[in-house]
Amino acid sequence: MQEHILACLSSSPSNPKIIRTAARMAEAFGGIFTALYVQTPDDTKRSGADKQRLEAHMKLAEDAGADGTLLVTPYYNKTSQAGLIRHYSYLADRAEKPILLYDVPARTGMTIAPETLAELSRHPRIAGVKAAGTDLDAISRAMRLCPADFSFYSGNDSLTLPLMALGAKGVISVCANLIPEAMSELTRLCLAGDYRDAASLHYEYLELMEALFLDVNPIPVKAAMAAAGLCSGELRLPLTELSGEKRAKLISLMQRYGLAA
Repeated sequence: MQEHILACLSSSPSNPKIIRTAARMAEAFGGIFTALYVQTPDDTKRSGADKQRLEAHMKLAEDAGADGTLLVTPYYNKTSQAGLIRHYSYLADRAEKPILLYDVPARTGMTIAPETLAELSRHPRIAGVKAAGTDLDAISRAMRLCPADFSFYSGNDSLTLPLMALGAKGVISVCANLIPEAMSELTRLCLAGDYRDAASLHYEYLELMEALFLDVNPIPVKAAMAAAGLCSGELRLPLTELSGEKRAKLISLMQRYGLAA
């Protein structure tokens, strides 16, 4: 059965309103796994890996109704692979809901090695990983080493098709904020083994997938959502508005897709 993930990012888990809203939406639509990015921008001042702070945020998210947590690797004060195992094991030992690991080297400068993933995949509370790296060889090795019930999700829209062909369960998507039906259909086709039609859909939207990274995420997707009338487009520092030239390129592309007037 195809599942949908509603990933919510709260910069203040001590104010759980956004998590409760996501949980209500998940319950209303059914079949949705709600996730929280436990680590917040403020945590960079605390090394990005204070385990007691993360544990507290995880508990607040669970109490607010989240079905699980999405935990990014430590950043700034990076660690070794052995440190990653101890860090994640500490949190998983104290979690009541499933955990997804978040491997995003471009943002953290830290990579979860395939062998480390294999070790962590044995923990009963660690259900999978959002693989936002671009090294397909490393992700393939990790898939080979981890048990079949350990779930891989692409963290890059443009790599959804190749990763699902290798065995990933789906994608935690940026594009789905703007084209949810198309991204849902792409994953459905892959899960059904219809890679020819999935490839056609992939190529149809590839230019849009790339355009949503014209600048640092989530700057372009916020601009796109605003142009589509789906949000205000308001950003908080240090994020700033999409520049005129990049904005014009994005809006022009959206018009070609019928997503903006």
